Amino acid sequence: MTVEGDAGAKPGDAPHAMKITAAVVPARSQPFEIQQLDLAAPLADEVLVRIVASGLCHTDLHARDGYFPNLPYPIVCGHEGAGIVEEVGAAVTDLAAGDPVVISFPYCGECEPCQAGRISYCTNARGLKSGGRRADGSTPMSRDGAPVYSCFFQQSSFATFALELIRFQQPVIVPYLYWMFLICNSDYFPGSYWSARACYRFTGTIS
Repeated sequence: MTVEGDAGAKPGDAPHAMKITAAVVPARSQPFEIQQLDLAAPLADEVLVRIVASGLCHTDLHARDGYFPNLPYPIVCGHEGAGIVEEVGAAVTDLAAGDPVVISFPYCGECEPCQAGRISYCTNARGLKSGGRRADGSTPMSRDGAPVYSCFFQQSSFATFALELIRFQQPVIVPYLYWMFLICNSDYFPGSYWSARACYRFTGTIS
């Protein structure tokens, strides 16, 4: 799935929100709908990523069809995103605007498995992946003032832009448009070895 950014949509246009286009599941088992939404500005520990491409995983279809009991609707899915950093929060120092990144899976960093470096076994992962909200409970996407749930795997990459929480970064040495299709698998195999989550900086060449 290749995504093109909204014409004229720039992170600096508004201090608190920007217009994006997203594929929304309006209700359980309903088809995806293309809608224009509002996306909040990044928090201090987040980056705003312009999504260039996103894989479509069966997990996204399970989310559409209501397999996750804690998933609220309407929801923006997508958890295999890749793109370009557009803006960074005040506390982010390892990434800058213009960096190509792929986005990986969330973990809390506080539970016993996370403290032991086994982040793929995070006991709070379910809520972070399919709770529809940031870790602080807020909902960064909205439409006409009403919340549209997102933060699917803490990214919701079925949109022209996405917000991503930064914890750790690791370099990626293969073209990210290929890597995004491996993100879901890497979460549970080499992902646990890397002990990393969030935006991985890409060091190859975009084509």
